[in-house]
Amino acid sequence: MERLLRIAAVSVEAADLERIRHAVEAVRGRLTASVRWADAADADVLLIDVDSIYGHMDWVRARGNGRNIVALSDRAAQEGESAIQRPVSDAGVAAALAYWIQRLGLASAADGARASTPPAAEPRRPAVAATPAATPAPVPAAATVPAPVVTDPAPLPAATAAVDPIDAVAPPPAAVASELPLAEYCTIEALPRAARIVLDGAPALTIDNERGVYYGPGGLKALEAYARGSIPREAWEPVSPAVLEGLRAAGGGQPTARLVWLGALLAGNGQWLGGDASTRVRLAKWPQIEREFPRHFRIATVMMKGFATIDEIAQQSGAQPTEVADFANASLAAGHAEVEAPAVPAATPETAGGGLLGRFGLRARKG
Repeated sequence: MERLLRIAAVSVEAADLERIRHAVEAVRGRLTASVRWADAADADVLLIDVDSIYGHMDWVRARGNGRNIVALSDRAAQEGESAIQRPVSDAGVAAALAYWIQRLGLASAADGARASTPPAAEPRRPAVAATPAATPAPVPAAATVPAPVVTDPAPLPAATAAVDPIDAVAPPPAAVASELPLAEYCTIEALPRAARIVLDGAPALTIDNERGVYYGPGGLKALEAYARGSIPREAWEPVSPAVLEGLRAAGGGQPTARLVWLGALLAGNGQWLGGDASTRVRLAKWPQIEREFPRHFRIATVMMKGFATIDEIAQQSGAQPTEVADFANASLAAGHAEVEAPAVPAATPETAGGGLLGRFGLRARKG
């Protein structure tokens, strides 16, 4: 019996779709099942451009209906789906399809083991979320299977831990402060080597700035303890080359941009930091909406319509002004939002290098 994966494209631009179709043809020989394009109703997997506003809505509906998803995006995959990251590559398309071929039981045990081996990592970011080495039991096409979340193993071996954490992780003391917010550790200058941290009551977090990814839980709320306040440099432990290679090979790395977003979300504590109460802000492009913050979808929908004050956005979205302020801060830090001139009040300690925008190295974009 032919092993067949049926795929349908939803809200994907013609140029992107043509590139992906060419890639599918190019990698057919690498896959353990045939791939056929189908209608959305009959497809095993939906290919969705989740970075567009309509595509994001289609993604929300598909997730709610339990559909299997290959996300076309600038970001890594969410739990329970695979992703083709831009720029589209043959290797990325092959890995995204192989993920579902294995998950849907379309690969034999031997084939599944081969399909689970991720391709050579492209610079700065992995192509898709990883697939575990063992072949799971077949699942129905409509089911959603959580993607693996890879965390750093518990304490490093003595031979590795013997390296002084500060010397192994930190650049020269003059380069950075002894304590920094989590977001500022998401740069190669502040944390040039992969490092791990564990706070009481919080899951382990490993940052690999060489690839621009972190390894930890799938959700962001579990990492809030790291994003509040500053972290002493000595709290970071170096990650041995063997452990780091294991993490990279297993996949599951998520963009450090998510940590920057989380830090900005919490930095204002409900206060709008992009200007005063009369400052008007809008979304210039649709952001990745974190499922743990369901009200953000309504806030984002209002902010896409045009410039408005924080209070106006709150009234139109039904959200609290504090929620809108936090989301707007995070969107500004992530580069998704822009403010109408004048951007912020003239130089004060909070706007001329200090405060949220200064710490994140941002300058408010004027509409």
